[in-house]
Parts: sequence; C-alpha cells; structure tokens
Amino acid sequence: MLELENYLPYLVNRTGQRFVTAFTPALAMMGVDVQMWRVMSVLYVKGEQSAGELSALTSINLSTLSRLAGRMTEKGLIGRQRGGADARSVIIALTDKGRE
Repeated sequence: MLELENYLPYLVNRTGQRFVTAFTPALAMMGVDVQMWRVMSVLYVKGEQSAGELSALTSINLSTLSRLAGRMTEKGLIGRQRGGADARSVIIALTDKGRE
C-alpha cells in the first residue's frame, strides 16, 4: 500500500504549497503574486527571454503567461518587444522597477 508520508512527489508538492503559503503575504506587500515572482526571478537570473522560453523555464502555460505579461507590463515590471527576424516572437525583459 502506498503511504503518502513516504511518497516523494507528494512530499515535494506539500513543501511547495507550504512555501507558497508562507511567501504569498510578502509578495503581496510588493504588489506581485507567485507567478509574477517566478517570471521576474527567471528574467533576473537568465536575462531577457522569448515568451516561449520563459513559458518553459517558469512552467507557466504560454496563454497564461501572455495575460500575466500584460499585467506585469501595466505595473511597469517588464517590457515586451517583437523579436528581430521572427515578427511572431516576443522578447520579455525586466525593467529597472522589476529588477528592484
């Protein structure tokens, strides 16, 4: 019989949920949520990314990321621009405010 207290995927999920629960109030004081923090963390460490790359690195669905990026742009946390050779590509980067 499977015992949840010894099942690694279950324990990892529980740990993640506890982290989010503890971290959310601090993020809210800064006007961001956990998904925004994930995007900003990746951009801070890895630099600007295409929307597709950012989706993969943050595990945020591309359509969800697109809506999230819109809200983050309105808050001045990120900037978006069309990719050079591929007009369909969108490059996302932190702004100075987002880097703070």
